[in-house]
Amino acid sequence: MTIRSVPGPRVSLSDPHKHLTAPTDARLGYSIEEFAERVGIGRTLAYQAALRGEIPTRRIGRRLIVPRAALDTWFSDGGAA
Repeated sequence: MTIRSVPGPRVSLSDPHKHLTAPTDARLGYSIEEFAERVGIGRTLAYQAALRGEIPTRRIGRRLIVPRAALDTWFSDGGAA
């Protein structure tokens, strides 16, 4: 049996949020999928958190957008919801 590693950032036990870095692009908002990828969580978890109000979102038609300010806050808080 072969054990494969799970893709994604390696997390230091001394600082579990060390891999979080602020985005460098100038966009004002991100899709839930983009937000999830940037913070290192799954798409389903991100949608569930958004529906619970843990991730601030704006709805444009059927699409949920996470404002850039919310993503910046996520990083400055160390990834805490």
